[in-house]
Amino acid sequence: MTIDQGNTVPQKRILDALGGLPLFGGTFLYMQAMNIDVVDQYLEQLESDLLREYSETETTPMASTMFVSALSQLWVFGLYELIRTWKQWVVELIAYDEELKALGRGAEGPERRNSRIKEQRAKLMRASDLGIIGDPFYNGSFEEIEKDSSFVDQLRKAKASVLPLFRKVEALRVTLAKHEVPKTDGIRAQASGYARIDMITGALLWLIDYKDSSSEIISRRDIAEGCRDLR
Repeated sequence: MTIDQGNTVPQKRILDALGGLPLFGGTFLYMQAMNIDVVDQYLEQLESDLLREYSETETTPMASTMFVSALSQLWVFGLYELIRTWKQWVVELIAYDEELKALGRGAEGPERRNSRIKEQRAKLMRASDLGIIGDPFYNGSFEEIEKDSSFVDQLRKAKASVLPLFRKVEALRVTLAKHEVPKTDGIRAQASGYARIDMITGALLWLIDYKDSSSEIISRRDIAEGCRDLR
């Protein structure tokens, strides 16, 4: 199916926003961001078609709604895994930087720091010892931390900007995939897979219940816009 390149496709794409985050450029994360971006454009067209069909028939088109619902949920799951993987990588690098700084203090600091760097590089080489080709971008990010202290500042700022969106996607993912209220010990969410059609965009709206008894209605389009607003 050809994706409509008309007004339904936003000027700024998700790929532009995610691709501008540290660690995305040239890595496997960028390829996954491309997938998220392509499916987002496809879903935007499907959502517009769904709204038009609903308006014309004045009833919920079940087949179209089920198709949009299925793709929308899978899109949310894919986005969650992408951001979670990126966040985990960022956390690893920040922790490594903090460890090196702590070890580098005092008269014996440089020796301890160098010893830890050698240990880390040996750890990263274990994949090649097993005959597995390691990821040069992943390995190189640790070397970047070792030589450029300003790099970790970029990571911290990026993590802070992404965290609010991640928490929202994470809560929706728990609701849809696990059918649970987020951050609870397995409390079941009510009608977790049920969605309604947004009468403005045609995107699906989901209800998220939280453990403090509050709730939030969120659409796939809200999450997509949150991605495009990342800096």
